Amino acid sequence: MKAKIKGLLKDDFFRHTFIMAMGTGVVNVFNLLYHLILVRVLSSVQYGVLNSLVAITVFFSIFVSPLRPTLTKFLSGYFHSKEFSKIFFVLRHIFKRLGLLSILFFGVFTLINLDLAKFLRIESAHYLTIVGIIVALSMLAPAFQSFLQSAQLFKMLAFVGIVSVAFKLMVGSGLAYAGFGALGGLLGYLVVPVLIIFVDMFLIIRYCRRNKIDSSITEPVEISPIYKYFLPTGVAMFSFTMLTSMDIVLVKHFFTPQEAGYYSVAQMVGKIILFLPGAVSMVLFPKTAALHANNIKGTHLLKKSLVIVALSCGTLATICIMFPGPTLKLLTSKVYPQSIKLVAWFALSMSFYALLRLVNFFHLSTNNTKFVLPIFSLAVIQMAVIYFFHPTLQSVLFILLTFSVLSFCVSLFTLRYAKE
Repeated sequence: MKAKIKGLLKDDFFRHTFIMAMGTGVVNVFNLLYHLILVRVLSSVQYGVLNSLVAITVFFSIFVSPLRPTLTKFLSGYFHSKEFSKIFFVLRHIFKRLGLLSILFFGVFTLINLDLAKFLRIESAHYLTIVGIIVALSMLAPAFQSFLQSAQLFKMLAFVGIVSVAFKLMVGSGLAYAGFGALGGLLGYLVVPVLIIFVDMFLIIRYCRRNKIDSSITEPVEISPIYKYFLPTGVAMFSFTMLTSMDIVLVKHFFTPQEAGYYSVAQMVGKIILFLPGAVSMVLFPKTAALHANNIKGTHLLKKSLVIVALSCGTLATICIMFPGPTLKLLTSKVYPQSIKLVAWFALSMSFYALLRLVNFFHLSTNNTKFVLPIFSLAVIQMAVIYFFHPTLQSVLFILLTFSVLSFCVSLFTLRYAKE
């Protein structure tokens, strides 16, 4: 047993996964506390409003979120060959364009605030203005986060996550207790991109000084491959977000505020299961990307990752299915009969979506884009089915579970086309 433990500690993949799992674990605890506080302080209607606003934030963020895995994919190769001048050329080029894009996005977003507020049945468009600011700032973060992930500085990456979410907890819950309602919870989310940008900048500067790297020296590289890779990555991440988040928006639109609140309370369980194994994907991606850049197969790392995610999600899902009431009471303190009926559905569907995310990242790290069109098609079909067929909340979740299993199977099937 001791020999096996020592072997695992010497294995970079397991060691880095452990570091990110611990960091992500702390982040998840803070996020859980955040939602536990808000779900207690806010009424079910107010919590439903906040949940729909967060879903909108996630939806619009996906247009730039693919940049992080895209940059990580290319920068991992540069880090492996110690071509730091190329790294800083790419980062400066991308950051300038992200700055312009964020300004343009915020300007356009303010024009559609009123229409979005009406669609979501939200009284004030000011909520959507804050959402626009959050998304605009979030557009700048990937450039910094990709540097830490590509350099496999997982301790620093975990540290940034913990710091940002800790301040989110203090600010958001504090404002909610002060009587700001859903607005206070939303302002907590605003803290995250601001801290990520400034803390990442500090860590990158310190890293360069310690390793005597002159960031002012840049070597021009061809940028077009990055943009070409960005498109399929963007479609893949857009599809995944549609699969896991659009149900919230549609439920908020079609059902009563009270029913949307019940749905959002039960979704707490699904969020935990979906994001708990996220550390595995963060470690897998740069490692398999670096291996692929050197023509080395990384399927052994995917197999290890699938086992870890399946065990963690399977254990949590089993607990939720066997004890839905106590689980919901532990997490939210609000045990609505309408929410209890939804817990098992969320637990199962988000387990399969967690596995899907892992396989998708492996595809992207090996330049395999054959899975993108099928997953995008399934995302569109799922949204259309929910839009036209939603007699009950359970029927929405039945659709979600069906497409989670189908999407995972399709993504696994396309592994045979992986370019390694």
